[in-house]
Amino acid sequence: MITTNFKTRRRSVHAQSLTVAIIVLFLLLFLGGLFIALIVNNMRAGQTAAKGSAADKFAEAGLTYMDDQLTKSPEGADWRPVPFVADPLDTDGNGNYNDQDTNGNGRRNAEPLRTSDPDYDWLQPCSATSNVEPCGYSRVDFGGRTPSAGNLGGRALIKLVYAPTRPGETPDANRQYIQLLSVGRAGIVDPSDPTTFASSEGKGQRREKIGFKAIELTRFLRFITNRDNRSVEAALGAPTNVSDPPFVTPRTSAAPEVHQVESVYHGPIHSNAPLTFNGINRLLFNGPRGDTLTVSSNLNIPTTNGTQVLLTDLSGAFTNASVVGSNGVFNPYLGLVRDHAPQTGNPLRNVARVGVPTIDQSIGENGLTRYRALTRDSEPMDARYVNANDISGLGTNQAGRIGWGSGFYLDNREDIQSASEALVGAYSPRANWIGTDTRWWNGDNRYTPPAVVITLTPRSMIIQRSATSINRSFLRDNTGRRINQSTVIRYSGMGTGVADTAPVAGLPASVRKLEAYPAQPYVNPLTNTAVPGVWEGEYVVYAEGNIRIRGTAGGLDPETLRYYIRHLTVVSGANIYVDGNLLKDNLPANPSGVAAQVRGRSSIALLAKDYVVVNTTQFLTPSDNLAGPEASGSDARAIFMRPDSPVFNLRLTQGPAERFQANGARFAETNPDSRIAPSSLPLPPSIFLRHSAAEVNGATAVWLGVNDSFFRFPLAYAWPNANPALTTLAMGGPTTIEPGVYFDHVFPLKDGLNNTNLLFPDTAGPYAGPAPSFGIDNMMTLSLDVSAGVPNQTDYRLSRFGVAPLDIRVEALIYAQDGSFFIIPGPWLNPDPNDTYEAYLTRGSRAGDNLTATGLGRIDPSYPFYGQPQDIRITLFGAIAENLPADSSDQGAWLEKWGWVPNYFGSTGLPPAPGYASQGTAVPTLHGPNGVLPGPQPGGVGNGGGSGIVYLYDEKLVSPYATDGAVLRRDEYGNTLPMAPRLPVAPGLLFIGETPGA
Repeated sequence: MITTNFKTRRRSVHAQSLTVAIIVLFLLLFLGGLFIALIVNNMRAGQTAAKGSAADKFAEAGLTYMDDQLTKSPEGADWRPVPFVADPLDTDGNGNYNDQDTNGNGRRNAEPLRTSDPDYDWLQPCSATSNVEPCGYSRVDFGGRTPSAGNLGGRALIKLVYAPTRPGETPDANRQYIQLLSVGRAGIVDPSDPTTFASSEGKGQRREKIGFKAIELTRFLRFITNRDNRSVEAALGAPTNVSDPPFVTPRTSAAPEVHQVESVYHGPIHSNAPLTFNGINRLLFNGPRGDTLTVSSNLNIPTTNGTQVLLTDLSGAFTNASVVGSNGVFNPYLGLVRDHAPQTGNPLRNVARVGVPTIDQSIGENGLTRYRALTRDSEPMDARYVNANDISGLGTNQAGRIGWGSGFYLDNREDIQSASEALVGAYSPRANWIGTDTRWWNGDNRYTPPAVVITLTPRSMIIQRSATSINRSFLRDNTGRRINQSTVIRYSGMGTGVADTAPVAGLPASVRKLEAYPAQPYVNPLTNTAVPGVWEGEYVVYAEGNIRIRGTAGGLDPETLRYYIRHLTVVSGANIYVDGNLLKDNLPANPSGVAAQVRGRSSIALLAKDYVVVNTTQFLTPSDNLAGPEASGSDARAIFMRPDSPVFNLRLTQGPAERFQANGARFAETNPDSRIAPSSLPLPPSIFLRHSAAEVNGATAVWLGVNDSFFRFPLAYAWPNANPALTTLAMGGPTTIEPGVYFDHVFPLKDGLNNTNLLFPDTAGPYAGPAPSFGIDNMMTLSLDVSAGVPNQTDYRLSRFGVAPLDIRVEALIYAQDGSFFIIPGPWLNPDPNDTYEAYLTRGSRAGDNLTATGLGRIDPSYPFYGQPQDIRITLFGAIAENLPADSSDQGAWLEKWGWVPNYFGSTGLPPAPGYASQGTAVPTLHGPNGVLPGPQPGGVGNGGGSGIVYLYDEKLVSPYATDGAVLRRDEYGNTLPMAPRLPVAPGLLFIGETPGA
């Protein structure tokens, strides 16, 4: 029994050992499995991390790719990646998209898209998702695996979004930028190989990043770029004191009032340089729109020269608040005024430098620049636009070089004014423009720089070579032959390949006319239907040398009664001169019918490598009659008209006037006060002439033709005349009051017999229908009347000419990359320093007037005194960007002559001394402080005002929509584009981060 128990216990121990061993084995197996699972999991985590890291890199690579394309591609700010599904209509109806152009519209997708594609949710067209993100992306592959460890192949799904705030929406500052969306994913997907779809799961692992790209040129009314980041101070305005007779009723011989000229800025300002204001500067800001004064350095406002910066918030928070500089008791005024003073700890005082776009940046081989690529090296113009001029024989490489590319190239490299500091022959543009250097001045009243001249009409573009490039024919016909004429008219046809006739009315006959100005039937983006009678065209013009430009880009063509919407970017490798009104269109504020779909939808951008200059001496486009030297005096460079050169031509193009609200705010674009026809104003324009017979003992006679009709001088000006015809004005001779001296005459542009306005639209002229109220040339011709029969006939001399009241309006985005924005001061309309208001108070008469039996004076009472500007307002509507502003003294020179408007026309209404001619009834100026168009100063009439130069921001630059919400420009895929074509962007990205909510 004892033996049996021992054996039993032994078997029990063995069983327990086996159990323990099995348990240990299972434990080891579990631990091994756990260890393997941990290893596998770590491997997977490592792979996931590697894929995540790769996806992050691919997302960043997608951002870099888009940034590079926006910065360096020819399209610039217009560049958009082609959507993966370029034509959503090429579909099987089940969500799959093919590449076969099954609908026959000529557009096909580059690759098919299947619902099983792992990127389908991003690549599907936005029309399939009602534009709900994600949709409409493109796919960019970045190669496959390489031997380098961790370098996984992958792709980025990319998309650009430019969706600025629309009219009526709450302003969002972030939407003024171009948003770059990039989704990085590891693995390569080949749409033609569905087996690659398994390399990535549907909406699986990815990295979503966003970046913001700025155009910058469109953001500010005044943008001082300080391109080279120099340690130099920029200045706006000048401490310019002027003297003006007071406004009293009735007008008396009161002492003049001295005040400073005011500069008015109706929009945001930014400076990358330390900024100093001089003189009186009024800032009118629309806070909700984002208007601010920002300086990425110190803001300096002197307190010793009468300088004031007066800030008005148009939403009503404050009016004419005094802004204090960085070194004073700084007040940011709710964030509307900001500088760079980080040491204060105030986040509102830490303004960063803003990126500077470059128009001549190299984007290709051998230093190829964007605008040469878009013009000189562009493909031939689309056959739809050259139906009357077959260019198929020019070849792909030649067409652009001779002006027949999709962009217009002008090789006028002789028309360049290069600054020089040489000891002999030194040249400074600034000295030239203020008149101390007389090169390119014809007399002292016409500055005619070497430049190709571009005159815009809604249907045509008139191109004229300068005298300096007359022997280098860059104007060629459609066969490549040189055009001998100096002027060529490029006009728009039907834009559909259908033949059309060339324009005739209002254009010179002896010029070459070519159908070569792109325009096609307009499709309204809201309805996606063509609008009958409306054409739309985009065009980029690049000139190697200077450009002179004026005219009207879009609107109504009065000959064909067609409407045009134009988007023009005009670029110069040198300077751009603005010779007068440059309008987006010629339509009133609130037109009816088809015109309502055209008004305000055109755009103009002027981009110059050096300077953009308003040439005030060319406002009337005077002809180039040579000036004849006189012995001495204030009229030493008058124009002489002789029997062998008896004609002097002028072109008067009236701009629309604008009235402002009492607080200085602009009226809505559809309000009639925002765009007033000159013919509806209470005072019609008059022509001002300072002229005489050339010799003391001689006489002369002239007549003035206006729009092909003889101008009849008013009966009140019945000067002694050997010819009884009312169309002739005689001066000089032994029977006149003062033979051989200058007369200062003012003639209202009305017929003295029936009081009819001779200007468009009151006269139909050569046009088929009603002429536009503004933005159209009124032709005026001064002609020596050799048949008048005056005794001792001699030459006619013309010292000064002008038209007032007048509005000059420049509606454009302006960029002077390396130079400045400049206004040529020109001479006073009255050059006689003895004929001042102060002298009148002493004498009781105008200078040179004598006691006479007839009581007639030599100077018309409406003629301005010496030192008085004309009743002309220059409105700069758009935006101005420049490297650095002109010197303060130069600004003072143009502010003195153009920055203000006096209370009255000349001596009208002043009491004369006994025996002298009556000065008639007092005539207030239209644009003066107490006129009907006083300016945007808060308070309206009698509260400052009288500004001769007004800067107004065009908010379509950051909100490129019409008043009905229609986008102004879009590409063929429906993407919203900036206001003007092919603009440069600022370098780099403002921000890179994870997409919110991704």
